[in-house]
Amino acid sequence: MKIQKINISIFIVSLLIALSAIAQSKNVYRTSLSFIPLATSTKQAGNGPEGSTIMSQFEFGVHKPFWGYGLVYQYDQHGDFQKDTGLGLKLEVNYKAMYLDLGYLVAVERVYDDRTYEKETGDGYYIGLGGRVNFGKRYFFNLTYKHRVHKLKKQDDTALSDPIIQTDSYPLLGVGVSF
Repeated sequence: MKIQKINISIFIVSLLIALSAIAQSKNVYRTSLSFIPLATSTKQAGNGPEGSTIMSQFEFGVHKPFWGYGLVYQYDQHGDFQKDTGLGLKLEVNYKAMYLDLGYLVAVERVYDDRTYEKETGDGYYIGLGGRVNFGKRYFFNLTYKHRVHKLKKQDDTALSDPIIQTDSYPLLGVGVSF
């Protein structure tokens, strides 16, 4: 819970700084919400969790002609028992509708409801390749493919001797607005 409160505080302060920058400049600002629903199943000796996974990413960015930067929040729910969150910064290089983005997740947290331990924490990064297709004057569809790495260093606030490395590759489809 402590990490989540810190994540939310960092996100709110960063958003306020970004909003004050909006009032003082003539950049293009974009916000988007992307997601993909998946079905998952992990079995060992016939037992293991099954359920739906919803991977989502919320972005707020400042965009210049060929590059941009911003904030990113990831939420990944694995069935009923596991939730992963990540909060960080992103840098983007774009050309017309295509873009390449790199993100550093300052705070990653994995929370469990079905384990003897409650959570794992650490940091991470991702790289993505995507495109935006405008519809209307301000709105766009967003399609991207991400490769993400989480490095979980603590379990219930106790340092792990060997960090847990989780890698995921996945597409995301979303919508956004420019202002």
